[in-house]
Amino acid sequence: MKTTERLALAAVTFTFAVAGFACDAQTTPDYPGSKLLTIHGTIAGELPDAEIVPALAFTDLNLVTQTTYLVDLDVEGEFPTRFSARVYDAPPAGAVYVPPAAFGPAGASASIVAVRKGHPATIVDRFRSESESCGGATCVRELTVYGDDSQTVLYHERTVCDASWANCETTATGDASAGVRLAEVLHGVVSNYRVIYLAKDVSESTPSLTAAVYGRMSAGYHLISIRDATEAETAERIQCETDAMAKALADFNAQHGTSYTAPEQVPADDPALAELQQRAWNEFLARGCRLNNGVISTPVVTDRDNPVTMQISNDGSLLDPSYL
Repeated sequence: MKTTERLALAAVTFTFAVAGFACDAQTTPDYPGSKLLTIHGTIAGELPDAEIVPALAFTDLNLVTQTTYLVDLDVEGEFPTRFSARVYDAPPAGAVYVPPAAFGPAGASASIVAVRKGHPATIVDRFRSESESCGGATCVRELTVYGDDSQTVLYHERTVCDASWANCETTATGDASAGVRLAEVLHGVVSNYRVIYLAKDVSESTPSLTAAVYGRMSAGYHLISIRDATEAETAERIQCETDAMAKALADFNAQHGTSYTAPEQVPADDPALAELQQRAWNEFLARGCRLNNGVISTPVVTDRDNPVTMQISNDGSLLDPSYL
């Protein structure tokens, strides 16, 4: 998880009901297509002064120049008091992760966010330089935003003020959207739910990392509940891992004529160590063990009469690009 700038917003509560893959009959000429996800809800609590809209925030896996794709939800009703919000499109191509086959199908993860209305659709965390200086009766602030090569200037902004940083005039060249930071438009991130998208069905009969995390799931969008694992759930996971490794070691020893009782006993430079690790992983998945790493991720099926309560956090680090 890549840490982004923290936001200055008190916690807010979102109340939503989510329904997937419904297709309402519409006859208007601007009908955008069959919706893939529908959210019914209200927002309760203290709201920021800025005009905000709900959106899905997809983040790519590039750890050098992180890109966030903000997909506005199509809203009907009186947002934020009572509204319906819909998603009609699959995730942006740049946000879809194609893992190794053993991990599961291609997919994407989106945080549910509150963002400033009129935000850029794509925000790239680019390399930038900023400086401030004062001399005599003048103070100058400069901002330069660079492209992927860290040399090409995409945007330059120069602000000249008096000695007290008042009476300022700003001149700029280039693409202003290149200089927008995510923290400037992001007003909150849901901390206890997120949305994932799967390109294909996930079956527990075909062991994969996705199945180990979520269980059986169909292709498309899903609302995922996120919470800390209980002590019992953590103990169950650890026991499942222990049993899977014990079975893998037994099979490994039988094939190689060895008597290892722990994977640490296998020399690190022994190619057979990778075989043992793969055996253990296959056994873990075959047993239906659930990965949680301290967090339980559970697909949630809700409807209009059974809404879920989503807690908005001011912690931008909750934007997690991985759906696994």
